[in-house]
Amino acid sequence: MEIYLLKSSVALSILYTFYWLLLKRETYFNLNRIYLIISLIISFIAPLFEFSFFGQTSGKLVNIISPIIISSNEQLGAISPKNNLSILSIVYISGAVFFALKFLSNLSKIWYLYNRFPRVKYNGFRAVIVDGNISPFTFFSLLFLSRSDYEAGNNAELITHEKSHKEHLHSIDVMLIELAAIVQWFNPFVWLIRIALKSEHEFIADSNVLEKGYDKATYQNLLFEKSLGVMGLGVTSHFNYSLLKTRLKMMTTKKSG
Repeated sequence: MEIYLLKSSVALSILYTFYWLLLKRETYFNLNRIYLIISLIISFIAPLFEFSFFGQTSGKLVNIISPIIISSNEQLGAISPKNNLSILSIVYISGAVFFALKFLSNLSKIWYLYNRFPRVKYNGFRAVIVDGNISPFTFFSLLFLSRSDYEAGNNAELITHEKSHKEHLHSIDVMLIELAAIVQWFNPFVWLIRIALKSEHEFIADSNVLEKGYDKATYQNLLFEKSLGVMGLGVTSHFNYSLLKTRLKMMTTKKSG
């Protein structure tokens, strides 16, 4: 198991580095999204096959890690002969359980909102009308919308943005990366891909809004306004204030040739 995780981490690191060097600043948003998804899939499948590169790389790392694992096993064996788990295994399992519980907690928040507030059909969505100042966000075909936005009815740009998330099935990507993060929580590159994938989602949705003919300046002002009411649920597509500067820059970046 340790060798598999090691090889998977190496593959993911290499694939993300390629994205960071060559694709991150380009406006191929849909292609970038596909590349990141394929990178995740490859990183989990590739270690099941024998490649000389992975063999050489992981072999060197195993030579470094193996003495630690063996030493840990010996120490645990001296304390409790019945305990066959290494210290690294215990740490890994603990981390995976922590992030799995966090993932389930975010899902439970969505479930709570879905059951707590009224639901209506709205612009092709099954909309949940939430009390309080929140920015619209989607989870699969569900749209979570503040009561004030729903009653005002002047949020065409926001609805177009959220429709893009729905039509491009971004929630599936988010679920995939969240599960990958649980398995590889120790790998910093999985968190970088998580940020990159969600950023590409927002770039895609923003470009779709502008392609519909909405005024760019008006839309950008709306993003500033709505970013203040964002709900931080890791398993949804939503307006993220930390991404706002990059999103605004991407809207003015010349399209890649």
